[in-house]
Amino acid sequence: MRALYLDGDQSPEATARRLGIGSTRMRRLLDTAGIAVRGSGTNSAAGRRARVALNDLAAAERVGAQDITAWLKARRAAGAKLAELAASTGRSGPWVTARLRR
Repeated sequence: MRALYLDGDQSPEATARRLGIGSTRMRRLLDTAGIAVRGSGTNSAAGRRARVALNDLAAAERVGAQDITAWLKARRAAGAKLAELAASTGRSGPWVTARLRR
């Protein structure tokens, strides 16, 4: 439980699913073990990585590409402006710039 929740940086609900128990029981077990439950909305590294991956996937699907970074670099090399790339992907200019720097 400790490895999944704390070290694995998972939510109590995700940890409970992995262990095959209910979320209420999971919270009781965490309390019994003296492990503080992170508040909802607490940002974690795993959560940030998951959101980045989902945003990249959504942008790739929007333009019909497999890899959004490769697509952006190819379009930029072909002369596309940053604003055009941002509009095509439905993302911001800083988002596009970050992917072009990868």
